[in-house]
Amino acid sequence: MATGMSGVFSTIDTDALVSAAMATAQKPLTRLTTEKSTIQAQQKALADIESRLTDFRTLAASFSNISTLAGVTATSSDTKIATVSATSGVTGGSFQVTIDRMASADRLAQTVGTASSTALVGAGAFSYAYDGVTRTRITTAETTLEGLRDLINNDSSNPGVTASILNVSGTYHLVLAGKDNGASHAININDETTTIAGFDAADFTRTQAAQSARLRVDGFPAETWIERDNNTISDVIPGVTLSLVKAGDMTVTLSRRTDQLSQNLGNLKEIYNGLVTTLNKYAGFDSETKVVGILQGDIGVRDIVRNVRSVLTSAAPGFSDGDDTFAVASQLGLTFDRYGVLSLDQATLDDAVAADYSAVLKLLGAVSSGNSSNAAVQFTSASGSTTAGAYQVQVHFSDTGVVDSAVIRKSGETAWRNLTINGSVLSGASGTPEAGLELSAIWGGGGAGTQSSDVNIQQGLGGALENLLDNMLDPTDGTITGDKNRFDMRITNLDKQIALQQDRLTRKEAQLKAKYARMESMLAQLDSQRAAFSAFTTSQESQNKDN
Repeated sequence: MATGMSGVFSTIDTDALVSAAMATAQKPLTRLTTEKSTIQAQQKALADIESRLTDFRTLAASFSNISTLAGVTATSSDTKIATVSATSGVTGGSFQVTIDRMASADRLAQTVGTASSTALVGAGAFSYAYDGVTRTRITTAETTLEGLRDLINNDSSNPGVTASILNVSGTYHLVLAGKDNGASHAININDETTTIAGFDAADFTRTQAAQSARLRVDGFPAETWIERDNNTISDVIPGVTLSLVKAGDMTVTLSRRTDQLSQNLGNLKEIYNGLVTTLNKYAGFDSETKVVGILQGDIGVRDIVRNVRSVLTSAAPGFSDGDDTFAVASQLGLTFDRYGVLSLDQATLDDAVAADYSAVLKLLGAVSSGNSSNAAVQFTSASGSTTAGAYQVQVHFSDTGVVDSAVIRKSGETAWRNLTINGSVLSGASGTPEAGLELSAIWGGGGAGTQSSDVNIQQGLGGALENLLDNMLDPTDGTITGDKNRFDMRITNLDKQIALQQDRLTRKEAQLKAKYARMESMLAQLDSQRAAFSAFTTSQESQNKDN
């Protein structure tokens, strides 16, 4: 578009006019893009929170089972006799181990050798049995000692025997070795089908017998031995692996590894405090900078800390401060200050471990354990689907001890639910809080009557935290998922509005350019008419002067 055209009607800056008009029209789009940027920042903050919650959940899962908490260190009093290792969940203690002999594999050596490894063995057959499999190798007149060795080793159906040649002062002997230890893995040469001379059973010396390892633990069994085919034994002392080195006596000592427990609780403290700091940054208000967090007002985010702190300050599900040795995290040294910062008092934890190590593990990692206040209604078991907490149970016995009825309800509920009765076994129905619960009704005689009991289904702090965090992170209806879906929906709606605004602006700019183009054309016509009129006037004035 032309600007600065000559003439009185031509002083118009079309580009400037269009830019000014578009700047005003751009404001709704600017507001939308600013709003989108804010939501994208909120999404980024939510992703950070989700990542920290996931780390917290992983740590909580490591506390959710006693078997993964009870770490031990296994030591051997004499590593020249046996080395030891232990898995998590093993309790402390010591064991006296006597190793009578090691397990070994069978080994046979040809007694009378040949002058050369390439000496001919003659045509015929060599037959042996191992692990219940008999193999017969056929030789020819050209078969050498090396050739017989290779016939055995290259047999695709070889049951586990390796042949080699041993050179003893220039005399060469065929050696057969079984691959497995244990008395049941002997190599036997079959004389009935072996026809080559010098290779019958009598022609071999057993240089090492196939035998099982033999040992006793704490002097048991007194008259016989525990026998195993391997020198690595993991099924005698539960959770302990013995690697035998030689015969002899040694002691296995299992010591509690409370250092790992302290480290895990320290990690819990650090992750929680890091989560709180992050949430305060995103959902709080900085009184010094007067900056409002980008997620302030988000109820779900605000409740995260409150719900986690509630687990750490309340009695664990099914635990009672009066009935259980430890029931709350503070008894293990986990406490909050007035600013909401979690700390771990090592001295308190050490005292708790020294007082009752099993109770410490139970508070942290109890899984579907339970107890009952009445011997007539005994706790048997619970499953992962059983809701932890306190229950009330009533069982009515007939005068002959038959269970007529059995009902249950969670503490605080008013309605009773029937338990499934199968003889003396009482079970919770599917779809109820007590699903997976199993109780035993024990009649004590004395005629018909009703027995009442308080039943506690216990879940440790680790499991309680894990369940809470699982709910927050649930991909379908969790707190984080709800916020993510809400932000995604707002971004989708904003993208649609932004596209509409961009289309509107494109059309408006085209309209403005067309409008000013028409105006320029009109001004050009006016300039042309003015020029023509001016020329006509000048001509008339010149003619008048001439006349």
